[in-house]
This record gives sequence, C-alpha cells and structure tokens, in this order.
Amino acid sequence: TDVELNLPAKKEVLVFCPMTDLQMTLYRATIDGVIECLLKSKAQEEELILEKSDGTKRKRKCAEERKDYSFKDYDWFGEKSPPPKKVKPAPVVNTPSVVTTLRMACPEMQLRKIANHPYLVQMPVEVVDGQKLMVSNENIITDSGKMLALNAMLLKLRQRGHKVLIFSFFKIMLNLIEEFAVMRNYPYVRLDGDDSIEERKVNIKKFNTEPDMFLFLITTRAGGLGLNLTSADTVIIFDSDYNPQVDLQAMDRCHRIGQKKPVMVYRFLSKGTVDEKILNRASGKRKLEKVVIKKGLFKLCNENRKALNDIEELKQLLESADHHKTMQSNGLVFTDEELEELLDRSDTADNESSHFKVMKSEPATK
Repeated sequence: TDVELNLPAKKEVLVFCPMTDLQMTLYRATIDGVIECLLKSKAQEEELILEKSDGTKRKRKCAEERKDYSFKDYDWFGEKSPPPKKVKPAPVVNTPSVVTTLRMACPEMQLRKIANHPYLVQMPVEVVDGQKLMVSNENIITDSGKMLALNAMLLKLRQRGHKVLIFSFFKIMLNLIEEFAVMRNYPYVRLDGDDSIEERKVNIKKFNTEPDMFLFLITTRAGGLGLNLTSADTVIIFDSDYNPQVDLQAMDRCHRIGQKKPVMVYRFLSKGTVDEKILNRASGKRKLEKVVIKKGLFKLCNENRKALNDIEELKQLLESADHHKTMQSNGLVFTDEELEELLDRSDTADNESSHFKVMKSEPATK
C-alpha cells in the first residue's frame, strides 16, 4: 500500500564554484602529466601553498588533542583508520614545510581532490613536538573556490537561524572544513568512519537537541542510512559521489518523516572539471534506473561505458569553461545580490544564473 509522506518541499541547487589560480595550476599540471615535477620544485621554493604576503599563520587552539596529519591512503577515501599508536615522537630534522600526497596511478582521483582543495595533494605543515601539524590560517578558505563559496553561504545561513549538514566523500576534506569551523567559531559535531556507535548517538542527539549547534560534518559513506537529522533544513554536498544513491541518501538525512521545514540542498561543482563528469555520469545512472524499473531494460548506453580518466576529454572540458567569469575582482565568489538569489528558498526563485542552477525536483521516495 502506498503511503502519503506529506513531506515539505525539497529544492536542490547546483552551485558553480570557481577554481582559484592555485587549483588551476595544479589541475592543469595533473592533466599534462607534470604535476610531480611541479610539486617537487615548488616545495623546494616554499612558494606554492605557504603563507600569504603578510607571512601570518594562525595556530589552532584545540580543546582536545591536536590532529596529526601524517597522511595515509585510508585518509583520502574516507575509510576507517586504525587507532593511533601511542609512541613518543622522534625528533624531526630538516622537515619539509609541505606534505605531498600523490597517487598518479589514479589521475581522476587527483583531479577530484584538486577541485575540492589544493591541500588534498599538498598541504603546508609546521612541526610541533616532533609532529607535523597543518598550518591553519585564512589560506584554507582563499586557496579553494568551494571553500570561498562555503564561507559566504554559511555566514548568511547562520544569521538566518538555519542548521546545516555538510557531506564530503573525503575524510581529509572534513578535516579542512573542521579547521574552518574552528576559525569561524561555528558550533559543530562530526561523524565519520572512525566513530563508535555510542559516539554517533551522542553527536546526533547533541545536534538535534541543542539549538545553537550549527553544523554537522559527515563523510558521505558513513552518514547514509539510519541517521535522523530533521533538525537541519539545509544540506551542502561538497563533492558528489560516483554512486548517485549515496548522495540521495545524504539528502534524506533531513528530508524525511518528521521534517517540518522546506529543505534546501546545495551541491557544489567546479565547472569544467572532473566534477562535471561525475555529475553527468550520476545523472545518466539515475535515468537508467528509471528505465530499468519502468521497462525492465538492462542495457548500458555507450556513454556510461566511457572511462572517467579520459585525459583528453577532461582537458577539453577544462578549456571549455570560463573559470575567471565566476570569480569577483575582490576574490569573492558571489556579489551580495547573487548570494541572496542563491539562498532564496521560495518557489519563485530563478532557475538558473551564472553561479547556480535549480535542479528538477523528484518525488519523495516512499
């Protein structure tokens, strides 16, 4: 028997985020196959992603332990990491000022990281008590187009009393967003594959019951089924998953029975990058699912068989986008008017602009 859910409206908006000059440099170098040489030379010069011209860098104050960013493979893919070993750190001599993590056997994954944030392939660090700790300053925001967009949107969303879920495929990306939340004094909780069941329950209860709790940071694969976060009315998908069902499950953490408010979903996308190919492929899968369910057809179209790491195609996609058109001369992503249009929750809001596109809504899943 069909059940009438009577859910409030859900509006999905595609947010076009520009890439910064640093992201463009790394992205082009990856496509051209010279990024390893670029990173090595820039690391020696210490000019690539270090301090701005004023030389300032803010050290994060932690209520708990400082994070050790000694990057492992499982950090990048959001998988559960083993518990840290409690050993006395050895003294570090002549430690480089950046940590480089590069896996060119999978170039599309490198491109995906760069489209999110350049720190995902090379991160500035400082040595404290023999441990490499990420340098936490405004560069976390200004070096990434998506972070610039997030910074502008969250300021307004908090002023208007909204509660926000932020999803990312990468656990290390959540680390950066967490640093940003600390810098902006945004109350937050976090959930990823490292959390125990008890920790999940505590964080979910805290987010749902504390009115001032603004952000819930969640890895997409860890925050799928079983989470009821109806106290939130805004979802930000920082990077889309290859599997469209994973993103749909993320949206349904707050757009479900018990939700009283309309829900806004903002999906970030760096135009002209691998982000577009992932989204197009996901859209193709969604269309195919509907055909399969409706007609019982199980043939994959040729477009879905294309390899995602077609470098020539990615290069053409990069050249086709006007990346500088979406970045303001003052370094901001949106003007005040554009930001108001983006955050407009009414049904009469424009369906498309140079910075966003309202996606066609689908009926709620029963």
